[in-house]
Amino acid sequence: MGSIVLSIWNLDKKGKSVGFNNIDSVARFGHTVSKDTYPILVNEAGSLFTNSYGKYTPILELLKHSIESTTCRGRFYESKHYQETLALSPMMLTCNYAPPSDGSYNRRFISIHFPEGEKKEIEDQVEFNRSLSENKRCLSVLGNFAAQHITDNPLILIRKEWQDIALDVLVEFYRYAGCQTPEWIGYLEEQRDAIDESSEKTHFELRAFLIDKINDAYSRNRRPDYTGAEIDILLKLDHCLKNRLVPFISEVDKDTLIITQDIMGDLRRSNQGIENLAGLKDVGAQFGFSHVNKYINGRKMRVLEGKKERLLEFIKAEIK
Repeated sequence: MGSIVLSIWNLDKKGKSVGFNNIDSVARFGHTVSKDTYPILVNEAGSLFTNSYGKYTPILELLKHSIESTTCRGRFYESKHYQETLALSPMMLTCNYAPPSDGSYNRRFISIHFPEGEKKEIEDQVEFNRSLSENKRCLSVLGNFAAQHITDNPLILIRKEWQDIALDVLVEFYRYAGCQTPEWIGYLEEQRDAIDESSEKTHFELRAFLIDKINDAYSRNRRPDYTGAEIDILLKLDHCLKNRLVPFISEVDKDTLIITQDIMGDLRRSNQGIENLAGLKDVGAQFGFSHVNKYINGRKMRVLEGKKERLLEFIKAEIK
């Protein structure tokens, strides 16, 4: 697919298909993305998504910034001169790994996943590659038409979103050729799944964290039980509340709980943080607790307050 895009813009033999090593540092990224406004195909970018030690986190952040800004970086040279590096080229990244579970990344990139079930037979792959190799030079006709169409109608760059501009170009392309517009022109790879998965990941990781905390505190402090009966999570939570075994949860009356800021420290220590939970208010939104002021030892502090049943509904997660 990346090769097809390069062929549309007649870039197949112009060094626009590069490896990840061409963007694996801030300087290399800036050099690659600032040459012109044509797209770049970056192959085997899996290291960007599997860097468990955060080595390429600056590149990931630079990628996200460059999509929404005209510059990607700035630098001083000769100690006194400042120069900005422009972010001009859109990028296509290919790899065998899933993209990062980062909501801000998924909102900026269109991630197209090809599951194992869509894998083609070897004969089909060979035939497709042969056909593409023989005909891809013809694809530049579409690139030339698109450039001319936008030159003739420059205001569409201001008045329309890129998806609508692409649709306009394709519709006019087929109309100009005297052909019927195919149905697939209206299709667009939706990113709703990626955003939903990010939200669901937050929900279930927080749920797992709370269950682990309650189970661990209960197991370490309960009385010996030789019946073998399973203890309900409500009884475990009540035991933990009564004995103050989970530091960040307190019961102020029979039905009302308070969750304090120290849950954020526990979240960071246990799982290096959970996506989309930047602060205490984000945690409360997951199970419907209010972010309110309370006096703790005479000091006014922000805490979460809500009914115990709301927390239990979140933890027990009835599935139908």
